[in-house]
Amino acid sequence: MRILAHVLSHGCIALVVLAGCYRSRSPAGGADTDAASPCGAPIECVGPGATPCSRPVIVAPLCDAATRAQRCPSGARAHVRDPHPPSVCLPYHDAASGIRSLGGAVARIPTRDGRCLAVYEDLVTAAGIGIRDVLIEEDLTLPFGACPSNARFISGNPRDSVWMPTWDPSLLVQITGAFVSEGEATHVTYRLFRLDASAGFGLVDLGTGFGHFDEAHERIAIGPSVEFPASVDLGDGAFTDADGTDYVFGCPAAPAMLVEDCVLARIGAMHSAQYVAANGAFSPLASEAVRVFGAGPWTSSLFRTSGDAYVHVYVPGFGRAIESDRASHVIGPYAKGPTVSACALPSRDADAYCTGPVVHEERIDPFEPSTIVMSHSVGTTAANGAALRAAHPEDYWVRTVQVTVAP
Repeated sequence: MRILAHVLSHGCIALVVLAGCYRSRSPAGGADTDAASPCGAPIECVGPGATPCSRPVIVAPLCDAATRAQRCPSGARAHVRDPHPPSVCLPYHDAASGIRSLGGAVARIPTRDGRCLAVYEDLVTAAGIGIRDVLIEEDLTLPFGACPSNARFISGNPRDSVWMPTWDPSLLVQITGAFVSEGEATHVTYRLFRLDASAGFGLVDLGTGFGHFDEAHERIAIGPSVEFPASVDLGDGAFTDADGTDYVFGCPAAPAMLVEDCVLARIGAMHSAQYVAANGAFSPLASEAVRVFGAGPWTSSLFRTSGDAYVHVYVPGFGRAIESDRASHVIGPYAKGPTVSACALPSRDADAYCTGPVVHEERIDPFEPSTIVMSHSVGTTAANGAALRAAHPEDYWVRTVQVTVAP
């Protein structure tokens, strides 16, 4: 169950038609229709979805008899779209944000007080100070299609948002997703690594677990241990279905052709996991989990289309395009879908690759529900990669793109 009143979301239309006061437009781009109205020029309104990070929904405007004009209901806003959206957005690239570079994984965290926060894994300030897991509040009033330019750090300044009761400097945390359950704190999924110079990429994967967003201290609180070992791994992402059921997914299998086998689990009370097993059944045993879809390393994204299909997007290891799997039910079966889009990679680095696509449902225009907003990170295998990053930080900045996904 959600913490907010249930609203039809994921591109569905929620309408309260007030006679003589409503103008509708087909979300699929159909012709506009105007009812006879005593309220002047018709307007379009959008309201929040089930959580602050859910898709906005179309709502009907109200007819103000006193002013003889239409207005949006309380909690809704006028629909505005950027007439010239950028093909590729570098979020918070404005000099006023004080950010020199922004990279690594991105995750979205809905809060109980109505905010949608984005946590960025690696940020370097204009002064050259590196900070991990920085929280930025999404501006939910921006025109659809616009690129956010000025960062709103939740603490006023960028800082590491992850807190442990006893900090261990040998540990590295990757935040991967979040979900909100009724009457509970915002649950945050994370992956925990230990720094080890002798290991591949200098890291040992310890497993995954659940923390929570501490609204009193504006931070992500996690424990020093994991709930699921790396052999289970439920840390690639989180997804909440329209009925309020929370799911997490991860990819514990050894990579094959740089695509890993991923499992999906339904999360219940006290973080209990019920894994998707054979023949569409659920099992509490990780050993009975079956492959649901595939993904590249570390993070991917699952979402529901306006036509109620389920799409999982990912990038194969060291890939250069965003791929997809598609199903009619959240637990599958999933079939290979079309390539979603080539990644926005720097032209001066032939060894660049993309990773970690994340769908930003809060930025999807409900009047254009097939235009999906997602971000991806940029890496490189170039021998002089560190020098390239230092010389051209914008080339390896997190990208936000708008792509078309069939309903």
